[in-house]
Amino acid sequence: MKTGVLTSGVSGDFEHALAVIREDGFRYVEIQFAWGVEDGSRTPIQEEKIRQLLNRYGMQCTAVMRNLFSGLRLDETSLDSRAYRASLDMLRSTAALARSYGCTLTRINAFDRHAVLFGDGGAEKHLTAGNKSWARYLRLMEPVCQIAEDEGIDIMIETGTGSLLHTAALMRRALDELGCSRLYALWDPANCLYTGERPYPDGYEILRGRIAEIHIKDIRFRRELASVTYCPVGQGMMTQYLDDLAAALRRDALAGGVILENQVTPSGGTEEDGYRLSVPVFRTIFGRS
Repeated sequence: MKTGVLTSGVSGDFEHALAVIREDGFRYVEIQFAWGVEDGSRTPIQEEKIRQLLNRYGMQCTAVMRNLFSGLRLDETSLDSRAYRASLDMLRSTAALARSYGCTLTRINAFDRHAVLFGDGGAEKHLTAGNKSWARYLRLMEPVCQIAEDEGIDIMIETGTGSLLHTAALMRRALDELGCSRLYALWDPANCLYTGERPYPDGYEILRGRIAEIHIKDIRFRRELASVTYCPVGQGMMTQYLDDLAAALRRDALAGGVILENQVTPSGGTEEDGYRLSVPVFRTIFGRS
């Protein structure tokens, strides 16, 4: 596995983030935002600077992390929808960006979350509008699969707290039904834990063999109050699963990135302060590669 760090979870100053991450012994990064600008929206001059800095610090970018299709409502989105077509166009751009970084992977999101997707015994009438959302999602993903094939790029879909595919089980069902060899999971087990899915062994075993990258963070939550608190790795509800998960990743020789996704900002501090609270435990459990 390629252990690394999301740079924008350390600092918006891209060079400073690289310096901190390299000092901590990591060689792999995801970027998403640099100097406050998201992947796919930076100028050619900024992109050249990013490539120069990656080379100077001996770092490799594992994936392009543009938010695509995030929050689009399935019941309002068609193949001709303007926002949907714009996301497809940007997907082609992020494929080119990934190649410029020397990687073959880009991230997308999975539209908006539905609390209930499949109903029976009357629930299909009262809760799921006839169970039509899943088929609509699969149809909207067909052009995505075609772009992946045309561009020769692998695409990973994130298990997002607010997205349609908010569990490993739903992600695996989508990957199996779409049948596209270039689609993979960006598995965020903390997001899935909030939904009620145990990360290990359940989530990992469901997705094993279809994981491109993993995001590691820690959380505490009260689901009955829809409340989430981000906390340093090793201080939340993910802690009990991390050692076993790391052992499984080594056993199975995961080829992709295991990325520390810091989203902790301590009271009165910065995201870099939050990163520094998480990195010792992350490094101890997952190592440096």
